[in-house]
Amino acid sequence: MFEKDHMVSRMKKALSFALASLTLLACASPPAIGYEPQTTPAERDELHRTTPIPATASIDELTSTTVTAVFDVPQEYMTAWFTELPLDKALPGTDELPGVARTEPLTEGPWGVKGARRRVVLKDDSTALEQIVEVELPNRVQYVVWNYTSDAAKYVEYGIGEFRFVRAGDKTEVHWTYAFSARGWPASWFLGGFVDGDYRDMMTKSLGAMKRLAEEGWRRRTEQKG
Repeated sequence: MFEKDHMVSRMKKALSFALASLTLLACASPPAIGYEPQTTPAERDELHRTTPIPATASIDELTSTTVTAVFDVPQEYMTAWFTELPLDKALPGTDELPGVARTEPLTEGPWGVKGARRRVVLKDDSTALEQIVEVELPNRVQYVVWNYTSDAAKYVEYGIGEFRFVRAGDKTEVHWTYAFSARGWPASWFLGGFVDGDYRDMMTKSLGAMKRLAEEGWRRRTEQKG
């Protein structure tokens, strides 16, 4: 009986070790582009400007979540608001996920146009690349985020963000969707809990910050006209 129990215990330990090893192997992310040893800042910038955007699936095929809020501003105002949105103020972060410290443009011209690309630097010094891929302002804009260096994104191959601005009289319903492509299994199993938990909490807080910024900007604009 003792030998049988001992054998079962050893098998459980072996299985746990195998699963842990599989998890680490499957979730291990390749090194981010532009951060290889000896890479200079100028070389990194060039790599980040020229590295191809990843081929993406549709949002419906990915692990996603959506948060919604009503902004007390007209839909037509959303174009100017989105292109001028200060990301460091719009994404303050949470206890679990760092906020944005700054953005570094990698293309010429304004942010809210198709093809615009920038590097997003978080408060923990991790980074990611972000590029706008579809623009239908004032109704919709979609962007792709990839080349993460954050530990929080170790399960993620890329993310797709989408804002939809829906007219609601003299107000605007803002629907913000974020979808992620997992790095295979078991990363996909871990990703669902992360997206519906910590990431959705961050989005909810951020959308509240965006609502405040948009409404303050609209109020200043109407007061100046008055």
